[in-house]
Amino acid sequence: MRVIPIQINGEQFIPVDHLHFDQANDLRAWLPNEAFRSVRYEGLVIENCIAYASYVAWCKLNGVGMQSTPRGADSVAAYDLFF
Repeated sequence: MRVIPIQINGEQFIPVDHLHFDQANDLRAWLPNEAFRSVRYEGLVIENCIAYASYVAWCKLNGVGMQSTPRGADSVAAYDLFF
């Protein structure tokens, strides 16, 4: 099941540490170390984030379906889903 991205400064991210254990391990094995970065959001540092586009590509390659998005979800609501 895919997750909803965090949107910060016009970019979309997925914190890998918040994915299911198996998905996180598979992504870490598939992506190069340079794909992982720390993202700052309102004074917080979110570690081990990847671009949402990379996550979507991995999901397509692995046949992972899309989770339904809550009605009216925006970047703040999507952020709140992770924390």
